[in-house]
Amino acid sequence: MSRQLIAAAALTALAGAAQPAQAAPTFVEPYLSLVQARPFVASPQDTRSKDALLAQGGTESKHALLIGPFFTRSDIPGGDLRTIGGGIGYASAMNPRHPWALGGSFQNTELDLGTATADFNSWTLNGKYAVWLPEDARKPVVSAFGAYTRANGGGQRYDALVAVDQALGSSLYGTVNLGWASFDPRGPGGSVDDFAGGLGLTWTAMPRLSFSADYAFKNDVDGQDFWGVAAAYALDRTSTLRVGGGKHSTVFANYTAKIDLR
Repeated sequence: MSRQLIAAAALTALAGAAQPAQAAPTFVEPYLSLVQARPFVASPQDTRSKDALLAQGGTESKHALLIGPFFTRSDIPGGDLRTIGGGIGYASAMNPRHPWALGGSFQNTELDLGTATADFNSWTLNGKYAVWLPEDARKPVVSAFGAYTRANGGGQRYDALVAVDQALGSSLYGTVNLGWASFDPRGPGGSVDDFAGGLGLTWTAMPRLSFSADYAFKNDVDGQDFWGVAAAYALDRTSTLRVGGGKHSTVFANYTAKIDLR
């Protein structure tokens, strides 16, 4: 099998065959395959329940940088997939009604198909903008999110979606993703695009500890559905550790360092 075909297979696997989503900046979100509506800096008018990362820093922090490494491993059909990488993000709540964030990550992927292997790099750029963030906590937060991922020799993926966070109590909120995904492989085969979406739930046990579960619907780009669970714990105001797992014996871990810019 050629390197290009292996890389294309790996990018497809990264997109949905047991990886924390290509659409999501994996070092920022509470979910493994979804995007929550709120950026990682809290708006001062947002009194809704927050995951452990978003809850740190308090509402006095108007913008911040976030950096950190991440690791994931999955047993995909016919092989094994391992990724290690790091990312950086910037979020701003200077406008409390419309907080936003930009981020990027770089990752190295090792794919072992038994009869063939590949080791290659990829990178992702993403952005999130809160279109509607009402002060009334009974109303949902609605954001627009977009991402672009490119793998060396493997092709590229685009994601555009709407993310909604809805408070379900003082310590619980649900997340809905609805959007579109497209994968354009390099080499044989044409591009594939389809509706993509999913559902998530986050419970905040305490401000420093939260638990999340998510389910991504099957679509033509990913080729299957995906479920995941994760726990996030804030070691202090500036650092958070998250671990999780999901379908295909996926395991995931990341550490983030948050730098408040007051």
